Amino acid sequence: MDSLCPYMDFVTEHEHDGRILWREAAQKAKEAADATAQLVPSVGRARMYGEKAKGIRDGGAVLFSVLAKSLADYLVK
Repeated sequence: MDSLCPYMDFVTEHEHDGRILWREAAQKAKEAADATAQLVPSVGRARMYGEKAKGIRDGGAVLFSVLAKSLADYLVK
């Protein structure tokens, strides 16, 4: 959700006549995934690490950002 929501917000806000800015949306997902390193996890398996997890990006957010970039690379040829 950490990178999916910013990605979908960007896609929804920047769709023009069916043209979606895929690479820019993927960049938003990457930025959001990178920003998770500043968070202290409060749910999921990482919650048990608390402050020790600060500085480490959320794995799910990173995975989604990689998938979003791969999709953008495929769609924008």
